[in-house]
Amino acid sequence: MKQAGLIYTTWKQFYKHPFLILPLTIFLVFFIWFSKLSVTINHTLTNNFTLILWLTLFTLIILAVLAFLGSVLISYIKEIQSIKKKINFKSLFSNAIKSTPHVFFIIIIIHLSFIALGIVATALAFFIGKIFNLPIAPAQFLFYLFYVTGLLSTFIFATYAVNITVLTNSSVFTSLKVSIKKVKENYLETLAILIIFFLISAFFEDYLLYSIGGSTLGTYLNHLFIYPLFFLFLTKYLERK
Repeated sequence: MKQAGLIYTTWKQFYKHPFLILPLTIFLVFFIWFSKLSVTINHTLTNNFTLILWLTLFTLIILAVLAFLGSVLISYIKEIQSIKKKINFKSLFSNAIKSTPHVFFIIIIIHLSFIALGIVATALAFFIGKIFNLPIAPAQFLFYLFYVTGLLSTFIFATYAVNITVLTNSSVFTSLKVSIKKVKENYLETLAILIIFFLISAFFEDYLLYSIGGSTLGTYLNHLFIYPLFFLFLTKYLERK
């Protein structure tokens, strides 16, 4: 019942503050524009080294912009949780700018860890598949099994890190440490939150809107509604803990 009430208050607050959709909408527009620019630049590159260099730079720029706009979003969420009637945008952007490097490094850590987990899961599935001479379908199942197990046993512990570093101006290490502690204390609730938001996001992106505008329309609506709601919910959840 407590979580149902929290979902209701989250939606009610989201409805009252339409600015919440703006930061990730800006990111989505920037991502689409920058991706098109990247394709043009790719066609001008003549060797693998410059191509890899540009793709690395492209990724870092995308993640840096995401870190800043994500910090703006959570800083705004921080402002509307206070009892003040007016939003202090000067304080909001100051907090977002200070938090951006921390958020950026947390995103980098998670991003690199996802890549490492994918490599490990692929290697394990390939190794076991070779030993037991498994066909493709069971080997794929093993990959997903290892991958999901890795997510549930490692990445779930970083769930609150971004929110914590923006809300408390904590360092990367402290934010991850506090996030791990919070998840340990509320593992099943955290797992349920992630599963619910993942299913809602997947439902929008892959099923509900696919027949209308394909997964692209679902991606837009996720950035407009689901992701801001997710960070707002996490903030209010952390406040209750």
